[in-house]
Amino acid sequence: MIIDTNSPVIGQTSEEISVLRNHTIEASQIPEISDYDGHTFAGWYTAGGTGGTEFDFSDPITDTTTIYAHWTTNTYVVSFDSNGGSPVASYPSVTYGTSIAKPTDPTKDGYTLEGWYTDSALTDKFAFTGDANPDLVTDNMTLYAKWTDDMVTVKFHKNDTTTDTQDVSIHRGNT
Repeated sequence: MIIDTNSPVIGQTSEEISVLRNHTIEASQIPEISDYDGHTFAGWYTAGGTGGTEFDFSDPITDTTTIYAHWTTNTYVVSFDSNGGSPVASYPSVTYGTSIAKPTDPTKDGYTLEGWYTDSALTDKFAFTGDANPDLVTDNMTLYAKWTDDMVTVKFHKNDTTTDTQDVSIHRGNT
């Protein structure tokens, strides 16, 4: 019997084990394999890729048989923390190794959204689909909004002169 792991993990390749003709093999006799990044082991099948049927360990082995590991690609949740802005819906099922579209910008009075970051300290900016070198989702994650004060400067002129002024910065929309 030939065991084909279909795995890119080094050290997990095809392996041959002996089984007497017209005897069964126990699943515990198959070498253990590990999940690999972004994928979960889904069972042993009679064909590689996505084909074949699940291998039935209760069926006797009557000829040289190859069974193939099948894998499912993991999906992850991407959440958004708007840091005081309007709520942003999560992406509940993002396939491993893919980029995501930028959500609609949240709003926050007196502020402009500067971008989304992978850390709450707002030091690692996230790049979306369409950005140069978009980031890929490889696990559940939360993205954090970074806001810039939406300040305006008001100049107060005393006695109708341009030399006697006072500047005051306020949030846009405040009085």
